[in-house]
Amino acid sequence: MEWVWKTEADTANAARALGEALAQRNEPFLIFLEGELGAGKTAFVRALARGLGIPEEIPIQSPTFSIFREYPESQPSLLHGDLYRLGSEDELEELGLEERLESWLVVLEWAERFEDAIGKPDLLLRLGHIDHSPDARSVSAAGTEWAVNTLRELS
Repeated sequence: MEWVWKTEADTANAARALGEALAQRNEPFLIFLEGELGAGKTAFVRALARGLGIPEEIPIQSPTFSIFREYPESQPSLLHGDLYRLGSEDELEELGLEERLESWLVVLEWAERFEDAIGKPDLLLRLGHIDHSPDARSVSAAGTEWAVNTLRELS
């Protein structure tokens, strides 16, 4: 499924609504976010977190240097990861991601490098720049029937 979010507000609204839908499900869920630097991956996670009920006063920041940021304030708890700096599956295993997959909503940036170790996501979301508009994003999604249908309804 492919479409365009024309503004930052479109991206934030879709992410927030997805977060609200995932909060109602309250079960483990795995999202891979793909896109070049500046494509809006962390902004997407920020809005998703608000939809999950994480308060505005809790900053949602890129986990580039910490690898993971945990947000237990939501149900399910949110784990935001950025695997860009990891060099091997061994490093990934040492971080204990496998255990978190069983009870957290996990959103991973740059996870495509480790798909064999992590497994298939429930939702793969690719965000891309559109040359003629600084705020517009091309979006493509694949995943479970629930995830794709939910995004279709939200976009």
